[in-house]
Amino acid sequence: IALALDGLTVGEAVRVRVRGVGSIDGVVARSRGGLAGITFAAADSAVRDRLIVRLFTAGRNTAMPRVSMWRATRALLASIWVADMHAVAPLPPQPTGPETRLPAMTRVIGPTPDPVRRSGSAGG
Repeated sequence: IALALDGLTVGEAVRVRVRGVGSIDGVVARSRGGLAGITFAAADSAVRDRLIVRLFTAGRNTAMPRVSMWRATRALLASIWVADMHAVAPLPPQPTGPETRLPAMTRVIGPTPDPVRRSGSAGG
């Protein structure tokens, strides 16, 4: 979960109160641009279950929206355009020599006999 908090450092223990769930202990997993990503270590399964329900179902409308294909495509392209995509590590160098291929071979796999039936199996 990401929270708008400033001044937290990665690895710092925090306690977050979520409405409808209660207080949950966690650790700051990442912090960037005034946002802190919290990893929760909810050992209490009831608290963990309430948190999952709250995060994934709270305030969701289950009515099927009517959206045109063009509008959906435009929204998808817009989300790709504004996505924060950057290379984390440099790409490995590509080979510059000629392409090497394995030699072409043909392998014929003959039919196999029926497996031996066991004395205790059905039908035998």
